[in-house]
Amino acid sequence: KTFGSTVAASTDPAETLLTGPVANTVVFDGMFIPRGAVITGGEVIVEQAYVGSTAATLSVGIAGSTTALANAVDLKTAGRTALTLSNVTQLLCNDGANIRLTLAYTVANATAGKARVRVTYTLDGRIHEAVTS
Repeated sequence: KTFGSTVAASTDPAETLLTGPVANTVVFDGMFIPRGAVITGGEVIVEQAYVGSTAATLSVGIAGSTTALANAVDLKTAGRTALTLSNVTQLLCNDGANIRLTLAYTVANATAGKARVRVTYTLDGRIHEAVTS
């Protein structure tokens, strides 16, 4: 998702699945994971550190378990943070649940910042697969 001047809970059809007040928390489904997927890895990459807010974090999970893959990754420091994997989290999206991202920031909106979330997974019985969302 790219956040520009569009506020959370926008009526713009291109900005679907955004909830939460501005300058607090924004929760959205960030990526589709196909049914039967086994998560094999991934990371949160802060490409440009967030500035302007007192704190900014990103959590990665699914509905009902929003911190299962990453809990409050600091967006104010550039770098990479590996997703947390266990026998449970590897099958987190096995039923077709979407990856849900929770962006939390305090005091003010960020004036700059860029982060990327990468999730790798396998599908049993598939050798090559291209999935578009």
